[in-house]
Amino acid sequence: KKYCFGVLVLMLISGLLESVSIISIVPFLAIITGDSEIRWLLFLDKIYPKMQDQSQIILVSIFFIFVVICSATIRLINLRFTSKIAAAIGHDFSKNAMKIILYQPYIKHINRNSSEIIKTLTTEVTMTVTVISSALTLISSIILSLSLFITIFFINWKLAFTSTFL
Repeated sequence: KKYCFGVLVLMLISGLLESVSIISIVPFLAIITGDSEIRWLLFLDKIYPKMQDQSQIILVSIFFIFVVICSATIRLINLRFTSKIAAAIGHDFSKNAMKIILYQPYIKHINRNSSEIIKTLTTEVTMTVTVISSALTLISSIILSLSLFITIFFINWKLAFTSTFL
């Protein structure tokens, strides 16, 4: 339960960093293209009024690259922990299934086919791990999609609804 909660927090952080990376694209593109209409998004003019354009480009570029790298790193860590949790749950399931099989009365062992036991311990547990991993990936994708939709909604609500319906 602790690990699942940790992965959920990691998923939320990943969604937040994806939103920040989307938001950081606008000032990055504005300062690179020199678009004066989008200049109001840049707080650098207010914070550092005497800063040269080259310094602004470097500072915004470094910030953008840093955010993208952090976002990708958190997504990779999220993927790793998701796979690790799915494997740990699969391990627990297979251990419990083996324990149940081994502690059955002797007469059941004689009447049961050994290939059925092997199938249960390999195929069914593998399918269970796949379902758990897919469910965790789905939850992560939903959180990521919602955070991106909310971010795009605040930037341009018409674009958000149009892209959602398309």
